[in-house]
Amino acid sequence: GLFSSFDAGFYIGGDNVIFWGPLAWSVIYGLIIATFLTLIIVPLLYLMVHKFKLRIHGKKNTSVETETQEIK
Repeated sequence: GLFSSFDAGFYIGGDNVIFWGPLAWSVIYGLIIATFLTLIIVPLLYLMVHKFKLRIHGKKNTSVETETQEIK
């Protein structure tokens, strides 16, 4: 063990590579995709929703304004 012989039993390579290699690639690509989504896709979606809301509210406001102008 670690305390009796000061050997942690840690070594590089061997059977551990089968598990840790693909896991490392999954984490790396997951971080890249999450960063792309967070910094590009989410702000674009907010911008699209904001423009859509402005377009809807803008049409409603202009129709109300034209009705009030016609009444006068």
